[in-house]
Amino acid sequence: MVGDLDMLKVRLSQFLQIRVNFLIFSILPLRLSLLYLKTLGWLYYGLLNRKERKKIERNISMVFQKMLTSRQIKSLTRKTISNTFRHYAEKLFQTCRFYRNWVKYIQADVEFKGLEALDRAVEEGKGVLLVTGHFGALEFLPTSLNFKGYNLVVMAKFKTEKLKLLSRKRADRIGLSIIDCQNHPAPIMASIECLKNGKILIAECDEIDSWRPFPDRRTTTFLGHSVVVDKTIDLVVKKSGCAVITAYVRRDEKDRYSLILKEMAHPVNGESIGEVLLKSLEEYVYTYPEQWYHWVKFDAMLEDKGAPPCESPTQPSIALESLYVYK
Repeated sequence: MVGDLDMLKVRLSQFLQIRVNFLIFSILPLRLSLLYLKTLGWLYYGLLNRKERKKIERNISMVFQKMLTSRQIKSLTRKTISNTFRHYAEKLFQTCRFYRNWVKYIQADVEFKGLEALDRAVEEGKGVLLVTGHFGALEFLPTSLNFKGYNLVVMAKFKTEKLKLLSRKRADRIGLSIIDCQNHPAPIMASIECLKNGKILIAECDEIDSWRPFPDRRTTTFLGHSVVVDKTIDLVVKKSGCAVITAYVRRDEKDRYSLILKEMAHPVNGESIGEVLLKSLEEYVYTYPEQWYHWVKFDAMLEDKGAPPCESPTQPSIALESLYVYK
C-alpha cells in the first residue's frame, strides 16, 4: 500500500488503479465498490488535484455558459466527475469481478440498438470500423459485442502492469487475444491490415493526445467552438476500404445501458470522415454532457490551442487504450 501512495500525484486513471482497488472490486457488490471509488475519486479532486477539477468546470462553462446558470454548471461538473468515477468502476468491475457475475451483469443490463447495421457490413465482407468516444460505459462495448457472438482480438494500451495482467487473464477466459500496442512495432499498420482482412475494429474519435492534424490544419466546429480535425481515421478508411459505424454505450436509468450502433452519415461539402464523426459525438455530448469524461481535454482540441503532438511517431492517432479488433 505504501508503494501505491506514491501514485497520488499521477493521472486519475493510474491513481484509481492502485492495487487494493482490484481486490475490493473482486469481492464487494458493485454499488459498494462504486461508492468507495467515488469517495477515493473525490479525495483526488478535493485534495490532490483541484486544478484539474477547476479545468473541467471551466471547459464545461465554455460550452454551456449561455444555456446554464453558474449553479447549474457546477452541478453538471459534479455529475460529470461522478460519471468519470463510474467509468473507472466499470473498468475495474470488468477486469476483477467473478466471471459468472460479470457475464450475467452485461447480458442482463445492456440493450442493443442498431445491430443490423453491423450485421449488414459484416455480411458484405468488409472490415468494419466502429467509432466511439470517451463517452458512457465505453468499457462495456467490446465485451457486450463479444457476448453477442462477435469474436474479437483486442488491441490495448495499459496504464498499469496489474491491469495488463488481469486483463490478459480475463481475455483468456472468454477466448480473446490481446495485442499489446506498447510493444507492437507498427500498430497503425496492424489496424489497417485487420480491416483489409474483414475484421471489426473499434476506435475513438476524440483521443486528442494522439491527434494528427491535416497538413493545412483543417478545422471544424465542435460544441460551438472551432477545433482541429484529426486525419488518422480518414487515412485508415482510405487505406482499408472499410465500412464505418458509430457505436456508443449510453448509461440509462436504474443501472441499465443502451449500446447504439448507426451507419455513419455520408460526408458532404468536402467534409472529412473525422469531421462527420465529431458531429455524431457532439449530438451525444449535448444531450448527455455528464457522460462525456473527456471534458478535461476539451480546451486542447481548440483551434487556437492546436492539437498536441503524438506520444510517439510510431503510435496511431486512434485510441490505443481502447482499440479493439474483432474476428
